[in-house]
Amino acid sequence: MLNYTLTIMNIENVSASHIHIAARGENGGVSIPIASDSFETVSDEVELSAEQLDALLSEMFYVNVHTSANPGGEIRGQIEFDVVSVDGGTPVHDWLFVH
Repeated sequence: MLNYTLTIMNIENVSASHIHIAARGENGGVSIPIASDSFETVSDEVELSAEQLDALLSEMFYVNVHTSANPGGEIRGQIEFDVVSVDGGTPVHDWLFVH
């Protein structure tokens, strides 16, 4: 299961957003649709297939935000794994959107 929140700031005329599968700097097909119209913040929870989970854990997911001016993608960022804190010696993990 993947829970996400995507917030867009200082980008006008957002038309869609998706999660794609590909390595940093490469283009890949849409794997998870996020939004198909304008938004500022969107949150959802999606069930991941085995292929999608493998891609996420391998840091092969990226988010692409499309606008009317740049329908192929205004901005994109790889989703990377990070340890955000240590709780009693146990790492607590989170995901980062890196552009």
